[in-house]
Amino acid sequence: MPPWGFSRIDDNPNRLKFGVEPAVESFMNEMRNLGIAVPDGKNQLSIGCRHLTERGRELKRVFKSCQQEGIKFLLIIQGTKLSLFNAIKRFGDIHYGIHTICVLGRSNKFLNKSGSKFQYHANVGLKVNLKLGGINHDFEPAKLGIISERKTMVFWVDVTHPSFESSKKAQNIATMVASIDQRLGVWPATLQIQQHDENKQSKEIIKNKGEMLKSRLDVWWGGKKTLPQNLLIYRDGVSEGQYSTVLEDEVKAMREVCKFSYPPGREPRMTVIIVGKRHHTRFYPKEDTHQHFVDHGQRMAQP
Repeated sequence: MPPWGFSRIDDNPNRLKFGVEPAVESFMNEMRNLGIAVPDGKNQLSIGCRHLTERGRELKRVFKSCQQEGIKFLLIIQGTKLSLFNAIKRFGDIHYGIHTICVLGRSNKFLNKSGSKFQYHANVGLKVNLKLGGINHDFEPAKLGIISERKTMVFWVDVTHPSFESSKKAQNIATMVASIDQRLGVWPATLQIQQHDENKQSKEIIKNKGEMLKSRLDVWWGGKKTLPQNLLIYRDGVSEGQYSTVLEDEVKAMREVCKFSYPPGREPRMTVIIVGKRHHTRFYPKEDTHQHFVDHGQRMAQP
């Protein structure tokens, strides 16, 4: 774990005097129990402002101080659900390059003194581990098939659409996540804004999927100095009437990228799997006498 610090934010400055160091120390000990190497040093910075504008200025001061002191991870303890989450992530992820985790400083949450605090701290610790590039879960190699050979890269691709509650200016967002090794524990992501289009079918087709694929191949290359021999791509959110469009547009763009990224004649094998929804599927008994409920866990192999 890199150099770290924590900050207490509260709209009531009087509550800042209540110490949070015991809870922070308990949390760090729990992360050590999870196998995360946590250094002993820490910096404490407090923000106690009632007005949102003042809190924004103080928050910027905190991040600037962290940057000057070389802090790379900041634990932020909020007294209430303040409207600062977006600002915290914008300062941390975009302006200052500092990982952040936000927790609620309540007696039944982060500041819990009972035995249940360990479960809460452990859950937050799992999120910290992922942010720092760690792996929370692992698979038995014998169950991974060709993926265990370290030659197969797995992708998941989808397009998120605005809901009826979204702004009229909200755009479609295309996302792609991809594995970086055979353990399937870390999935770096890339996303892009889809230009607004009244054509419902074109909204689902990703315009620059080749560029997104290239960015994920670069991540794989950075860790191994080799490229995967197999690409296993799961494509979600495509209706049956769009299968041919995916083949003609998206798959073609990805194959073109592979031609430029790989040596001649050594392009990878590519498998694209369309993940279809079956929410309209209904099952009926074959005979009138078959009126009992399906047993729990029973699988319909041939719908």
